[in-house]
Amino acid sequence: MAFNATPLVPGLLHDAALRLAAQTVPRSGHEADRIGEMGWAALLIPERAGGAGGGLADMVAIVEALAGHGVDLPVLPRCVGAVQLLVGLGDNEATRALLAAVAEGHQRLAPLVPQSGAFPAAPRMDGHGRLRHAQAHPIAVALDPHATHGLLPVQCDDDGAMALLLLPRDAFDGAPRQANEGSAVLD
Repeated sequence: MAFNATPLVPGLLHDAALRLAAQTVPRSGHEADRIGEMGWAALLIPERAGGAGGGLADMVAIVEALAGHGVDLPVLPRCVGAVQLLVGLGDNEATRALLAAVAEGHQRLAPLVPQSGAFPAAPRMDGHGRLRHAQAHPIAVALDPHATHGLLPVQCDDDGAMALLLLPRDAFDGAPRQANEGSAVLD
């Protein structure tokens, strides 16, 4: 008896992701560009910011189809993680402009993950806007190799509020790589 998996979220997005997965050559270097070509970066971005205004169920359909074929694309960090960090900042002109650039494919963002011990610890920014690392721990950066920018959460010394720094990719050029691909450590 053959096993046929039933998709959790069937529909056009699932079908399109299945077709893409079937034609993707693993590790060809071009597959990450397909995220923009397929319009998936705009999926969770609100319509008022130039996106499609979709929901997490839409993203589940895509991820499920890709995972079923073993296609390793940075869909979650780029289309969910980074976008949700920005959406969480609220509806303001700067955030809408950045989200629109992501939706149009001009910016490819990746969340940056600071680590200290077992739990992430945000780097701190002093009152003069200078970044300093909490207890001199390195920052482990989970970067999509095709990202143009990274989003780094920081805690402000003056009021303890959390903020996001938008860092250009060239800030990470030449950073040493960890054992897992796509990560770097910045001291």
